[in-house]
Amino acid sequence: MLARAKINLHLHITGRADNGYHLLDSLVVFTSLADEIQIRSSDHYDLKIHERMGSQPLSSTDNLVTRATYLLAHHLGIPPYVSIDLFKNIPLSAGLGGGSADAAAILTLLKKHWKLESDDLLQLVAASLGSDILACLYNVPVIMRETGNKLIPAPSIPKLYALLVNPNMPCPTPAAYRIYAENNSQFSNKVAFPDEFRSPDSLCRFLKDHTRNDLTEAAISLVPQIKNILDWLSVYPDCLLARLSGSGATCFGLFAEKEHAEKAGQDIIKDHQNTPLDLRLECVEVNGE
Repeated sequence: MLARAKINLHLHITGRADNGYHLLDSLVVFTSLADEIQIRSSDHYDLKIHERMGSQPLSSTDNLVTRATYLLAHHLGIPPYVSIDLFKNIPLSAGLGGGSADAAAILTLLKKHWKLESDDLLQLVAASLGSDILACLYNVPVIMRETGNKLIPAPSIPKLYALLVNPNMPCPTPAAYRIYAENNSQFSNKVAFPDEFRSPDSLCRFLKDHTRNDLTEAAISLVPQIKNILDWLSVYPDCLLARLSGSGATCFGLFAEKEHAEKAGQDIIKDHQNTPLDLRLECVEVNGE
């Protein structure tokens, strides 16, 4: 099963809950970049992580896949016995929700494996583990609000292509939120979206005029290369919107045509081959259906 990476087309911090968690307003879409998860029956719990060359090491005991499996089994009153193979393609601490996507995918697989009749328990587990796991259960565009667990249907979004550019440096989410809070930044408003966007250009014009990513400055303070990447993406005439996804460090440029996104990626590699940055680029399709 594929665990698809998400992009936050916008991210507004709208307040702070009594428990200290920040309240969000974010339009989320999913992409063709994905991890892959396979499961088999077993007489014990086992997770094997197959990492992409150059990726950061992952712990097989303290991650969202293991936590989701154990918590779902606990609710069912059964042992968490399953053998899992996780093939990682989504970078870590990149603002693409890789860990959340993996947790959502394993819950979906376990629903079938353990013959659950509804999604109710999956949604309960997802909401208790992380702010965007619930959104990742269904891989369709959605607006996340409150702590990420209030989902609102997204407007109709046309097919898009995104060039993802990551400096191969992690930008941990807790650190980005901590810096945002220390800066005493003013909270943003929720966004009132129209029911549909008929073209990529109309969507990106609306996003430019009415939204932003409130964590951008905090992320840049942690990974200064983010600013360079955003500057590079924004100069391409066919790039409709250049922005940071989530808490970073992945930036994205949105394009109406796949060829334009691929050309921008080729140009970045060519123009900055002597830049002391280890860039990772992915041209992906954005699921607007």
